[in-house]
Amino acid sequence: MPIIYQQDIRVLKAERLSNTEKHLFLESLNGYTVAMRGMEFCFKSIAAITEGLASLFGQPSVGANLYLTPRNSQGLARHYDDHCVLVCQLMGMKQWTISSPRNKLLPRLYEPLDGSQGSNVDAVPNACMQILLKEGDILYIPRGYVHEAHTTNDVQKDSAGLSLHLTLAIEVEAPF
Repeated sequence: MPIIYQQDIRVLKAERLSNTEKHLFLESLNGYTVAMRGMEFCFKSIAAITEGLASLFGQPSVGANLYLTPRNSQGLARHYDDHCVLVCQLMGMKQWTISSPRNKLLPRLYEPLDGSQGSNVDAVPNACMQILLKEGDILYIPRGYVHEAHTTNDVQKDSAGLSLHLTLAIEVEAPF
């Protein structure tokens, strides 16, 4: 299956709480993250992982996205997801900040965190956890937990400061 630019691949950079898309080849070295969606449809090895997780959790599917981020950059601003996430750090390192949701009720699929439009993820977060992911590390982020990630200026052997991680999106819904 072909990978389609601006559909399967986006170029992102967190700038003043907004994401800006730029031309892939001109901006990928200017602090922008290359986000590649639907990797489970492109690689048999990733498809095997997503199918196994879907079966394990009793879900119809699990999505897989790859994120390539240059050093000292942040692709996405602070946000939460309406699905659970496994982050698999494949190359380099990435610093994650995770905070628990203010609301005890976690969002359902396609629902804002507080049940209304305009959920404010930029408010002062609850207790934060700082985690540095290195190659081979896996991080679980429950749905509704506000998070952001960035690379640092540290240049690791064989990574040139780049970070590559695979995100596995598990859309867990209650059976009722």
